[in-house]
Amino acid sequence: MLPRLLRRLLAGFAVLLGVVTLTFVLLHLAPGDPAVHLAGPDATAAQLDAVRHQLGLDRALPVQFVDWLGHALRGDWGISLATGRPASRMLGEAWPATALLVTLSLGCSYVLGIFIGLMQARVGRRADTLLSTLSVTLFAMPSYWLAVMLVWVFAYQLRMLPAFGAAGLDAEFLSPSLRVVDRVRHLALPLLTLTLIGFGSAARFVRGAAFDVRSEPFILAAQARGISERRV
Repeated sequence: MLPRLLRRLLAGFAVLLGVVTLTFVLLHLAPGDPAVHLAGPDATAAQLDAVRHQLGLDRALPVQFVDWLGHALRGDWGISLATGRPASRMLGEAWPATALLVTLSLGCSYVLGIFIGLMQARVGRRADTLLSTLSVTLFAMPSYWLAVMLVWVFAYQLRMLPAFGAAGLDAEFLSPSLRVVDRVRHLALPLLTLTLIGFGSAARFVRGAAFDVRSEPFILAAQARGISERRV
């Protein structure tokens, strides 16, 4: 048992190291010069060299990788090239909204998936096929495309929900009840997108488990005694 666990841990560490290394290499292969972005297009060569030295970009690539990995392990994730702010601070500000969205989407996905999966185990073959096709299609659909389509329909065509942001620009001036309503309206589209994408796997699992249980002897015995399908 212990050797198998150690092999799994080593394999997981190797995969993590490979992903980290690949991320580092892709960042360096990406077009553009971070020094030019930070210093501006009108910066002189001396200014660009100073920025590269400050970022450590003038050192050998393996040295940069070790230094980058060490800073990441200490929680120092550098400065955002887009905003010039510390990345750790930006993540700290963003994680509560992200955690709320992920938690709610997981809960909604499981509830909807369990409901659809149990329904598939009770309906006829045509309805089961239709629901299976729907769940698999949504599960395989690119989330960014579905999100854009939902924004186009509900924000620009029906004008029912906002297209972006976690709250309205006037949220701080609203009453507590209206502030909750505003937050829910801004949360609706991303929550709907993640729920529609995520419920398919839960539905497929529950459907398979329900069909397996229906063939169990205690289910057949209950049906033979004349117990209603709903009660069974």
